[in-house]
Amino acid sequence: MRIQNSLNFKAIILSVVVIFVLIVILSEPVICTIDSKTICESIQNVKTFDMLNILAIGVNSKHNLILVTKDKFVYESPLADMLDEEKIRLNLDRIHPSAMINKFTQLNVNQRFNKFYEYDQIHSAFFMTLSNKTSLCFIAMDQSSQKSLNYWIDDNLIHETLNFIIPTPKSIVEDIDDFVISNRASYPEYFVWRNHRATGKSSIGIARLESKSYPEEEAWKYMKNNIIFQHICIEKDELLFMHPIPGTSCNGLPFQAKDVAIGFFTQYYLFLIGDQYVYRIEEKIFYNMSKSAPVVKVKIEDFINCPQEGVPITGISQGNGIGALQIILMIALSIIIVLMYLFLGWYCWKQIFNRSNTGDETTEDNDNDDVTSTMQTLSPITKSKIVIKQSKLNAMSSDGKMSMKLTKSVKSKFSPKSKIPSKISSTIKRRSPLMSTKSTTTTTISSGLKTMSKSKISTISPKSKIRSQYKQVKN
Repeated sequence: MRIQNSLNFKAIILSVVVIFVLIVILSEPVICTIDSKTICESIQNVKTFDMLNILAIGVNSKHNLILVTKDKFVYESPLADMLDEEKIRLNLDRIHPSAMINKFTQLNVNQRFNKFYEYDQIHSAFFMTLSNKTSLCFIAMDQSSQKSLNYWIDDNLIHETLNFIIPTPKSIVEDIDDFVISNRASYPEYFVWRNHRATGKSSIGIARLESKSYPEEEAWKYMKNNIIFQHICIEKDELLFMHPIPGTSCNGLPFQAKDVAIGFFTQYYLFLIGDQYVYRIEEKIFYNMSKSAPVVKVKIEDFINCPQEGVPITGISQGNGIGALQIILMIALSIIIVLMYLFLGWYCWKQIFNRSNTGDETTEDNDNDDVTSTMQTLSPITKSKIVIKQSKLNAMSSDGKMSMKLTKSVKSKFSPKSKIPSKISSTIKRRSPLMSTKSTTTTTISSGLKTMSKSKISTISPKSKIRSQYKQVKN
């Protein structure tokens, strides 16, 4: 029983230690290892996140193509190495992605960005190059109360000087999806793509400056007040053109690209990326409304080229702080530890209480064990002597008890309160001296036995007698 209790106690202590270690692990940022193939396939296969896993894509002032995923990984490489514009292939198999925490350090720790990101409040993310400075910009869902967040890539700084917005449509009740298209380097332009859900039409808003010498604040002030939306139409032979009159519907078929959610310009093309398809449109139709050009559409699985083997990438997974799930688990484990400590206190108190109650019984059991072990070591003759002496002592003790009972009965019969007739009393008095002598002798013997029995019973216990006999025999 003691062994089992000891094992239970050790198991409880071990459980407390394990739970404490789990709490410490949960309180730290979660480090995960993922490979480049897995990241690429999450972009290629929309079913991984049930949405397009591209947060922003565009060309910066150094003519590098940058792609930022929604799970915070960054691809960056020269445009010619990363994108085959003619074959419409994004070669991510040649590029090794980096974690955002290592690439865009100040953006990753910015509180506003993390709130936008965690609460899914990013309406549009795009790259904007003005005055040879490229910013990664984020427009909030609620543009009236939240300014845009702008991150200077080259300086690794957050700046709040500009507030990029998307102009609201004339008809407020109109159901639309819109986003800002990343512009080209060295071109002070601002493009907004808009899909009209009710009609299935697509339009593009354009604002541009002819001169590149404007400071970025003045350039943006002009562009946001002079953006014009025009519909994209389709003529025969599947050629696209931009309707020359702003706000006027197409005479023929409108161009429909309902699934597109992000886009970017290169030197010669506009690429629109959706959940299912990627569209390539020649940029000349946006500068010369008399021109038309074909549109090429490919599946997103064919657009993205992933590596055959993945290279491990170490980074911080999904945020830098403690998530709600981690907090809940920590609270639950803490409660379990408190309950275990209470159980340990009750368990220890119970053990101490049981030991105090069973201490005397254990002592007697030990004495009996000593007597038994001693008897086993003695010879048969010695054992018989001890048994004879013990029986004599028991007989003397029983005689003493009988004498005491006899004395009590005599006293009760011949007490002054006795109701025996006086004749019998006088007859007893007239008996011979011999009878008196016997009576006196019996009384004396009884009193002596009584005294001896009381003294022996009160001073010597049977176990003490046996021990003394053992000592005599051994001597």
